Amino acid sequence: MFDDSIQQELFREFQSENREIIALMEQQLLEFEQQSDDPELINAIFRSMHTLKGNCRMLGFSELEALGHDAETLLDRVREQILPLDQTLNSLLLETLDLFRLALDAIAEHGEMGNLNLVPMREQLNHWAARNSASGAFELDLGEPTPPASPSADHTSPSIEARKSGEGEHELQIVRLPIERLDSLINLTGELGTGLNHLRHAVKQSSDQTELAFEVLEQRLHSLQDLVLQYRMQPIGQIWEPYYRLVRDLAISTDKKVMLEIEGAETEMDRSLLMAVKDFMIHMVRNALDHGIEPPELRKALGKPPIGRLSLSASNRHGQIFIRITDDGQGIDPNRLRQKALEMELLSPNEAQQLSDQDALKLIFAPGLTTMDNVTELSGRGTGMDAVKDAITKVGGTIDLDSETGKGTQFLIRIPQTMAIIPALIVTIADVHYAIPQGNIVELVSYYGQAEIGDHLDHKMRTPMIRIRDQLHPLFPMAQLLEGETLCVDRNQTAMHLVKVQNDHHTSVLQVDAIEEPMNIVVKPLPPVFSQLNLLAGSTVMPDGEIAFLLNIAELIQESR
Repeated sequence: MFDDSIQQELFREFQSENREIIALMEQQLLEFEQQSDDPELINAIFRSMHTLKGNCRMLGFSELEALGHDAETLLDRVREQILPLDQTLNSLLLETLDLFRLALDAIAEHGEMGNLNLVPMREQLNHWAARNSASGAFELDLGEPTPPASPSADHTSPSIEARKSGEGEHELQIVRLPIERLDSLINLTGELGTGLNHLRHAVKQSSDQTELAFEVLEQRLHSLQDLVLQYRMQPIGQIWEPYYRLVRDLAISTDKKVMLEIEGAETEMDRSLLMAVKDFMIHMVRNALDHGIEPPELRKALGKPPIGRLSLSASNRHGQIFIRITDDGQGIDPNRLRQKALEMELLSPNEAQQLSDQDALKLIFAPGLTTMDNVTELSGRGTGMDAVKDAITKVGGTIDLDSETGKGTQFLIRIPQTMAIIPALIVTIADVHYAIPQGNIVELVSYYGQAEIGDHLDHKMRTPMIRIRDQLHPLFPMAQLLEGETLCVDRNQTAMHLVKVQNDHHTSVLQVDAIEEPMNIVVKPLPPVFSQLNLLAGSTVMPDGEIAFLLNIAELIQESR
């Protein structure tokens, strides 16, 4: 169907533009549901549907054109104030957009719609338009497309309609490239960096001019890497925008009223990490709707507003993305978690009694543990939270929570902004190279001689501690930790090399065998045999061809707490 390059380009534009139009209409319909007194908003929705219909006609998808025509007819009745756009009709139009998405997916994969049946949806649209019209005898002529809303309607872009709806005056600029090209470019620049490291390693002695040439090459490489990484950055709002629809539909299905608030949607992060965020965020939103926020009647009885609030926020600090998911629901009961942990024999009675409320809340991340007696179809508070934590840990992140019974729950997620190319410090532990992200490093310290080492060592509840500048920090002898051995420090050693690291204001000290050199590394996924090791976040190739493993500092510090 799409043989030549022109047709292929038209097809790509058809897919891209129509998906943008559908996303815009979905946003507009949800906005109209909140403020149904805005006539310009329904006009914008009508024009968007007309553009979508016209795009389908242009490429010969007559069935989709007819579906758009029927939806446009219904919207025209709303625009003329013959029909009210209530929740029922709004749901019908949203389902129509879902059907358009399914059709686009089928066309993208097969070049045609296949056996996707549009007739039932068209019948529903026609039924509602005819039944609720003022005259009760409205007839549809599916053979004649609705004329344009205005002479320029065919050329109206979604961004223009967004500006008319108060969405902003800035011009949206989009660069579209196949992701395979970006991935290839990332790998190419990474290999170029590896080649530079190989060259530097091979040249033991060089003239001043050679060193200068190295510096120039390195500067250009860094500029190229920065530029390419910028292309991989995408705003988190790209995955959050559909949550307005998700929250709306979940609220209806659970007979609740919920207002979704989003802050920091412009926060950018690497596309690969964005996909990881997308997978676990949906689960957490479902949990909050299903088991966190109470029904309106119960909220009123508790002295709360009948409409629950769910908030998603994102921010960027020093290369770390902070994501908060907050609801004002019933919270998580730590005593309930203790009881469930006892029933599952995860804790002894003595351990449960000594566990603080804050530590008890962390039990929600234990596999299979939930405070809900009846798990619903949507979710189960706790069920799957172990998978959420594992997904976050695998990308070098952490998750914490704070909850107060009767008042609500907040999850705080920290993940790196990118894991493609990062500056790191290379260290040696038990004859193996490891990389520590430079963004986590506070300082490097070395002590020599048994007396000096002994003066700085301490213990706190059987945990090795090290004193640096009159402050005690948890000490991790990394060789023992990575081997799964009991942590202890040899006071008879003659040299101790330390790397003080931090993550979100929490610090720990890693003891390594040797501190090598800083370099930019290309982070690769871990080999399958290491995929279950939470202390490792990835791997990279060293200048001498050996493999170095990237340490997950966030997970290390989490363990020390």
